[in-house]
Amino acid sequence: MSLPQQPATFSRSVRVLLVGMVLSSTGSGLTMSLLVIYLSSVRGIATIIASLVLSWVAIVSLALGPVGGSLIDRFGARTMLGFALAVEGVGVGLYALVSTTAGAFAVATVTAVGGAVIWSSQSTLLAQLSGEESRQRVFGVQFMLLNLGLGMGGLIAASIVDLSDPATFVRLYLVDAVSYLTFLVALPFIRVPQRTPEQVAAAEEAVGGYREVLSDRRLRRLVVAYLVLLTFGYGSLEAGVPLYLTRVAGMPVRDIGVVFAVNTGVIVIAQWWTIRFSEGRSRVSLLVAVGVLWGASWAVMGGSALLAGTVALVALCAGMAIFALAETVWSPVAPALVNHLAPDHLRGRYNAVSAWGYSVGGAIGPALAGALIGASLGGVWIAIVVIGSLAGALLSLSLRPLLTNAEDGRTADTAAVRGSGS
Repeated sequence: MSLPQQPATFSRSVRVLLVGMVLSSTGSGLTMSLLVIYLSSVRGIATIIASLVLSWVAIVSLALGPVGGSLIDRFGARTMLGFALAVEGVGVGLYALVSTTAGAFAVATVTAVGGAVIWSSQSTLLAQLSGEESRQRVFGVQFMLLNLGLGMGGLIAASIVDLSDPATFVRLYLVDAVSYLTFLVALPFIRVPQRTPEQVAAAEEAVGGYREVLSDRRLRRLVVAYLVLLTFGYGSLEAGVPLYLTRVAGMPVRDIGVVFAVNTGVIVIAQWWTIRFSEGRSRVSLLVAVGVLWGASWAVMGGSALLAGTVALVALCAGMAIFALAETVWSPVAPALVNHLAPDHLRGRYNAVSAWGYSVGGAIGPALAGALIGASLGGVWIAIVVIGSLAGALLSLSLRPLLTNAEDGRTADTAAVRGSGS
């Protein structure tokens, strides 16, 4: 199968948006996996409290997410993305000044305000800028570039960070803040399609229209499946892997960057082929595969605690590689399915409701990891995330009777697209 050349088909506005995402994700990669370590080991905040800071961000984002969805539908995705980037940039920069528990929660609240809008506005904007026929590919490429940025940032951080020198962490958070503001500068170069008077009227009438959104049985079932998958997948990754690596497997902090670099490498290498592979195949079956692969990845990473030195690091990297492969399946399929179900005048709300899965998972996952690993129950934590991932696979399977062939991605047109790349 030849390497697909999807980016050449993307509009200028889509390319500008993707470049902005790469810049901001590189900054995020500098700090993404270090917050719990930074707060606990550098600022002297208890590990369980540091983990709860991540959970607090998710809780606040969850509470504000519905408001963000309504504002996106009313004022536009680009406008709200600009607001979110500005707030998030300020919040991330303030982490450099944190020295107390109260300060950590205050700064986390600021970042949560931006986080409540940033993902749903990005997804909505990408969906608006791409047609149904290319949307799944756009989301896949977005994810690949996002992780390329995160991985580059992680490698840079691994070469700089020093637990004995708090200034190294401060510099990383300040550079991360600048990266958000750089993305903000690129937004005026994105041309958003003008809404027709009918679309504007529909958006105005839909203010407060979450009753219509939540009446969609397909979306309700989808959100439940996403919630479970994300709680025991992404939600457990950011805090769980660094804590398990350092506290249970007994490995040095610098190895965190190595493990997450493997994640990025697999995504960048495999994403092209999984984008093509997913075309014309059942989205439900692909989501089931994500849950199974995540469960397997946690089992492999859990085995690192029984090993030592380089062998333990290899086990962690192998588990992370499996996790990353599942991510490349998830990334084009999950948001494309949500946006296939969403009517234009409610697209912001549909993406906001979908983002609830990230928010709730981001609240439960770090708290669970911090509590269990902090209590020397790393093995119990591994068992829970394995079982939870498999439960998410079963819930995804229950979606099949609710979707048409087109919604499930099983259409003659998409199958033809897949075949043309062989």
